[in-house]
Amino acid sequence: MDELKSLKYLSLGRNQIADLENVLYLRQFHNLKSLTLEGNPLFQEPNYHMYIYALLSGLQYLDYKRIREDMRSAAYQKYQITVDQLNEAQHEDEEEEESWEKRKQQQLQHANAFVDELEGDNLYHAIMKADPDGQRFLSLPLVVEVVDQYPFL
Repeated sequence: MDELKSLKYLSLGRNQIADLENVLYLRQFHNLKSLTLEGNPLFQEPNYHMYIYALLSGLQYLDYKRIREDMRSAAYQKYQITVDQLNEAQHEDEEEEESWEKRKQQQLQHANAFVDELEGDNLYHAIMKADPDGQRFLSLPLVVEVVDQYPFL
């Protein structure tokens, strides 16, 4: 199900879903509009509707019934701390994933340009290893003192 990012309608009625925490998994489906869980053991939980209204903010229908905005607001107020913590964690995860994608894209771009090994200090080190004059220069007493004070190797 992880690949179904466009999922809009999901019917899980009459199964053995017993824990309200299982609903957290469904938060990743931002396009989910209709959810059916009727007939599951969790349906008997006293805060079943309120919990789902609060955690799945994009949901429009639950168990074939339209979710009213006043009910959604009341549910959010009841579970505000939980929802805010989940939203913050989700936002951090999305930022981390976006950052990882950017790094991956940059690495691919560098690989395509044949400069993937020259990122950061790698270019400097590659040049200095192949440069005998540079090695001799770095061994001069005055230069050694400066390099010890301000290391760049």
